[in-house]
Amino acid sequence: MSVFSKLVKPGERFFYQRGEVVTTTPWLRPNYYRVKAFLKEIKESSNIFSRYESYIMGGVLFDFNTTWDLDIGLVGGDENNKELEEALNYINDVALNKYHILADTNWHPVKQESLTYLDLVENKFLQKSTVHKTIGYIKKQIGEEVEEVDLRLSKDVTVLTEYLVKRDLGNIRHKEKMISRIQNNKKEVTILAFSIDEFLKTDEAYFIRHTNRTND
Repeated sequence: MSVFSKLVKPGERFFYQRGEVVTTTPWLRPNYYRVKAFLKEIKESSNIFSRYESYIMGGVLFDFNTTWDLDIGLVGGDENNKELEEALNYINDVALNKYHILADTNWHPVKQESLTYLDLVENKFLQKSTVHKTIGYIKKQIGEEVEEVDLRLSKDVTVLTEYLVKRDLGNIRHKEKMISRIQNNKKEVTILAFSIDEFLKTDEAYFIRHTNRTND
């Protein structure tokens, strides 16, 4: 099993690095209140959410209890790559070392639109072409096992700064987990991006009603 798929046991040595940010504290599953406190701090302590349109994405839009990370999408802005890398590092540092949240934050030129399962079928389950900027180096250690992912060595990426890379996700198949979530979603349309500003201004009941959850 990949080290990235393993969970740390009590007392085991743990180390995680994403770009220049490191932690020795394992993360917890995200929950509504910890995510809210974390995003509130980012908004109040930086100008990141005013420089970019900012969205919650990924598994927490379906169920907090079946995901271990918090996907965040930053959209638009002036595309200053150095400032973007600094923003991603700041988000990762606060998330990992203060709130024990694994934040997977990426930059996109446009917001990811909602989808139906029919949309996926018609596009042969391929993602629409879009530029994607992310931190390209990750290292995780549990016990004596170590694993690294270094996207900077891939031929299909452009290295922008020390750790920031750019790639085109077009014609790449959606992850099977996401395909399954959209296929099994009882709501006709699957929400893939939820405004962080809206999240911070509303309550938990609103978030549940306006994401991919049902009352049954």
